[in-house]
Amino acid sequence: RRGAVGAVYEALDAACGELRRAFGESAACFALSDHGAGGAAREVAHLGRRLAECGLLTRRRVGAFDGAARAARDLALRVLPPRARERVFRRLHGAAARVESAARFSGIAWPKTAAFTEDVNTQPGVWVNLSGREAAGSVAPGDYERVRDEVIAALCDWKLPDSSAPVVARALRREDVYQGPHVGRAPDVVIELAQHAGYGLSLVPTPWGEGSDASVRRLEAHELGGGKGRGMNGVHTSQGIWIQTNAGDVQGALGPASIVDTAPTILRALGLSADALDGSVLCAERRAYSAAEEALVAERLRKLGYLE
Repeated sequence: RRGAVGAVYEALDAACGELRRAFGESAACFALSDHGAGGAAREVAHLGRRLAECGLLTRRRVGAFDGAARAARDLALRVLPPRARERVFRRLHGAAARVESAARFSGIAWPKTAAFTEDVNTQPGVWVNLSGREAAGSVAPGDYERVRDEVIAALCDWKLPDSSAPVVARALRREDVYQGPHVGRAPDVVIELAQHAGYGLSLVPTPWGEGSDASVRRLEAHELGGGKGRGMNGVHTSQGIWIQTNAGDVQGALGPASIVDTAPTILRALGLSADALDGSVLCAERRAYSAAEEALVAERLRKLGYLE
């Protein structure tokens, strides 16, 4: 698999070329991503363990079904080829959802738990176990903000072992991050993990009952290739990707300052109205890369093998 990454880039480049030829070289063209990518630190964080440390989450003895559910899920993810896995999960969607729920939340003593997490790296966050919303909610609506304050304080005080460096860069109330009618789908507290020595920390599921009670630990050598959920080769970064050409008077090389500006900016380039959307149409004078930026881009292309 040594050439796998390069082959993927080559295939993507070829696909972009086909699209450009189909639409014409003069057509507006955009390539964008809602996030960037960076290297992962060797340290991984267990958010569920942190909540337990701070008395916000309480564990119970795991039942036979819960343990079997997690073992079945992990076995399926490890053994089944991707296409077979998708077919099985699609046909058995209800059963797969119940197994996943049992595997992810098994062992939580809900009456004694004020906050919990899905332990997922793609959207790290904490939910309040709110009465009237959660099936076994224990937090009265009047205590909701107090519990959120406690969660934020616990996360902001979370430090790397033998260091004063933070594990969490920011812990924010969801309404301070999102707006609109679907804010309620986001976790009550949204988390941005910190970096360690220039590399992003990863959030991986808490290994309950596996002999470790640490909320942050350094991966052993044999764990570095563990794959998703056990150790990460890279992490998402908040700075996305914006590449454009022949886009009229929309903003040049700098790109939009916020993701909410991307849709109206693209619509403007297509000659369509963006009046019904949030965000701004960004227009600016085009500018060339500085000498330092040109050198940085050339160096990155050289490392990818595009330049000699």
